[in-house]
Amino acid sequence: MSQVEKILTKIESIVENANKTNSSNDKDTGTNDKRDEIIYDGEWVYKDVYPKFKLKDDTPEFSYHLLHYLNNIKKDNALIVLPGFSNKSRDWTFGRINRWIKQMGEFQVYSDIIIFDFNEIKKLINEQNFGEGAMKNFYSEKIDHKISMHLNHILNKLDFKNVNLIGRSAGAGVAMVLSSLNKGVSRLSLACPGWNEGTINPLIEKINNGKKIMINIYHSKKDTRIKPEETKELSLLLEKNSINHVYEELDINEIRGHAFHHRIYDKLIYDLFK
Repeated sequence: MSQVEKILTKIESIVENANKTNSSNDKDTGTNDKRDEIIYDGEWVYKDVYPKFKLKDDTPEFSYHLLHYLNNIKKDNALIVLPGFSNKSRDWTFGRINRWIKQMGEFQVYSDIIIFDFNEIKKLINEQNFGEGAMKNFYSEKIDHKISMHLNHILNKLDFKNVNLIGRSAGAGVAMVLSSLNKGVSRLSLACPGWNEGTINPLIEKINNGKKIMINIYHSKKDTRIKPEETKELSLLLEKNSINHVYEELDINEIRGHAFHHRIYDKLIYDLFK
């Protein structure tokens, strides 16, 4: 794995899928929020990342995919976004990050904005590869750590000097481990994080050994996918280990479902530029 080659692929279908998801009235699928509509004008490219990787020795090889927004400035300051593992998570994230880029000039501080697409991973988390209770076994076998090592390899080859990392849901657990591995990560922002002690302990150890990182954590009180109480436990564990961080439980007025409450929140985005 001496190189990371980036192969451009068509983005039109990704834009179409994202708009279809985000325009849905289904409370579990979309927001029907026109602000999330993507009008594609060439700033984003969709890439496959090589060489291919494996989750386990006996699972098929796969390529990571990523959406890349290049600001064409020479600042070497990257914003890396890790959504959940589903197509829906990618679509929500793509629509919302694109919206904020369009409406907030502050995003010009980033030379590169990258959203990873974990759909190929989602396809592999099944009973055939992980047995009964596939997702539980995925974590017990620490495959999220292996994914973090893959991503660290990719980021090292891209050679960003400073990385602000956003993780949401299952992507937040990966982001915690990745933050412990990658020396360029200076800021970690987590939304409704899926986590266990195995995901956070490496970062706690790294910080206690001198790593400097800003940590902000956010969770809607009305999220039903992951309970806010679980994120409060994460905050308490960080406190117990004397890890500086900010935890905010958000009172979001929207009454509709997961698309509003299990998401990358507006508050998280605004706080990136404080």
